[in-house]
Amino acid sequence: MATDIKNDDVPASRFWSKLNLISDVTTIISDNPPGKQILLEVMERVREIIPFSAVVLYFYSADEFDYKKELSIGPAFNAPELLMPDSTQRFSAWATRQNKYFLLSAPNDKKRLADSGFGSVLAIPLRIENNPVGFLCLGHEDNQFFREQDIKLLQMLSYQIAISRERSMHRQMLTERNLELEKAQKLLRLAQQRLIDDERLHAVKELSISINHEINNPLSIIVGNVQCLLFMEKNLGDKVKERLNRIESEAMRIAEINHRLLEIDELVSETYMNEGANLHMLNISKSSSGVTND
Repeated sequence: MATDIKNDDVPASRFWSKLNLISDVTTIISDNPPGKQILLEVMERVREIIPFSAVVLYFYSADEFDYKKELSIGPAFNAPELLMPDSTQRFSAWATRQNKYFLLSAPNDKKRLADSGFGSVLAIPLRIENNPVGFLCLGHEDNQFFREQDIKLLQMLSYQIAISRERSMHRQMLTERNLELEKAQKLLRLAQQRLIDDERLHAVKELSISINHEINNPLSIIVGNVQCLLFMEKNLGDKVKERLNRIESEAMRIAEINHRLLEIDELVSETYMNEGANLHMLNISKSSSGVTND
């Protein structure tokens, strides 16, 4: 409900003070996110021009469908209890429907303001394109304290606060989405790298199977013939036996390496120098499951 509003002539000095106030507040909230400290600075600056007794600022939380108190200055101020005509309503539901400022004054609203300590209470909804942003409530001990020019000024300032709040929320949302995008891109790169690694491992395993097939047959013949010579030829000289044993040992080493190729479950590469160039070589021992370096 709206009451009669004082429309006193405004001295030129106060007129320019109000213009400076609008400029100052616009600068403050344009350069900084509307956090509690910034809003306190703004309201204290407003208080120099419109010396209210108390103020409470609520911001609307779309996630919770509720108004959360952001700051308060002055005596305890239960805005919902004073403003809502029906105490059974939820403040969030009532405040969301308000499109215009709401003014109470003791002569006309004595019952609602009784025991509150205030003679005047002004509530201004903060909205942008009909979307709720917050609610600004101011109180003063005097009846009919808030003049028409004061209310217009506070409405302009409230709109500036609403714009700043929305801009800050959009920035926060954009930052969160960018972080989510960066996380998704990182996960995508990891998935792509895993896919590349899996394809490389699959190719190496296919090659290992082919190498085993091609090497095992001639290797078996070499080892078999060496062992046959050692068993059948009793009159072989020591040097010949030594060479045959060496051939058998190296052939068995090839067989062991061949077997390790089949056990590769990850690709571990190492860099070595070759004629001044850095080359990458697969470390078969580290790449094979259950096999460690000697």
